[in-house]
Amino acid sequence: MGFYDAHGMRAVATELGPRSRSSPGQTQLQEAIKRFYTPELEAAGVYGSMEIRYTVGADGRAHDIDVHSGTPELVPVGRSIAESLTFAGGPSARPATLLVMVGTRSFSRNR
Repeated sequence: MGFYDAHGMRAVATELGPRSRSSPGQTQLQEAIKRFYTPELEAAGVYGSMEIRYTVGADGRAHDIDVHSGTPELVPVGRSIAESLTFAGGPSARPATLLVMVGTRSFSRNR
């Protein structure tokens, strides 16, 4: 799933794992990315990808969150995004992965 803003593509997310349990809704994900990947980060040239691994707890929230990014400034962004999401479908012991890319420099405009 992906969305665009006035500057082109701002974020793309793909879940790897049991979809019915591990995927946040697109609107919820968009709002979380916009809340935590701030215009200040984008203006400062902070861009790249985050691999967010997690399990879904009985409360419908992400647990055991582990964020990997080649851009250290994005690690707390990824953690905040995951912590803010809720997931339908109940708990899942099987880990899921959310791949999020932010900043217009992360994407080819020729796709």
